[in-house]
Amino acid sequence: MGVGMISIVGTLEAGEAQGTLREIRNRTHGRNFGPLMFAISLAIGIAAGLGSAVFFDDIIHIPNLAWPACFVVIAIITHTLIRIFRKWSVKRYRHSMQLRGMPTNFSYKLSLADNQLSLETQWAQHTAPWSSVTEIFRSGNYWIFLIGLDPWFAPSRLFSSADDERNFIAMALRNLSRDARERSPDAVAFAGP
Repeated sequence: MGVGMISIVGTLEAGEAQGTLREIRNRTHGRNFGPLMFAISLAIGIAAGLGSAVFFDDIIHIPNLAWPACFVVIAIITHTLIRIFRKWSVKRYRHSMQLRGMPTNFSYKLSLADNQLSLETQWAQHTAPWSSVTEIFRSGNYWIFLIGLDPWFAPSRLFSSADDERNFIAMALRNLSRDARERSPDAVAFAGP
């Protein structure tokens, strides 16, 4: 016998869940994908810089011991710039929406029913059968429901209490396939078996 439907309702701000992207990418692309792409990009950048410097004969005068320090400084600068650009991109995204007359805050409702999940914003409505949920996991203050490879968010702040949050995740777990439950250890640890 089912328990009907439960929902969380609130307002989200465009780009607010960007911090969850690393964990989503880890789940969809593999845990080492981000660091690997960073290392490859950094190596290509360094190789291009060194190649240019050699070509123009500019590096002959740099002592050999300075090279490791140069690589560390380049890695630190690259990492810092990525973090700065990530924050800047969210501000730019919101600013661009405002310039087009679009709100950056929007209504949001995520509902769980016995046969499906539904997501509703002021612009669209989506439904998905439980069989399409591949896993549920936590990233920061968000529960992520992966619908195939499409993330749906359940921000913890939209729950009125920790018990409501636990009940919401427990209902979701009851409706997941066995494989999806096994891929959702965060949710199982939070809401119980």
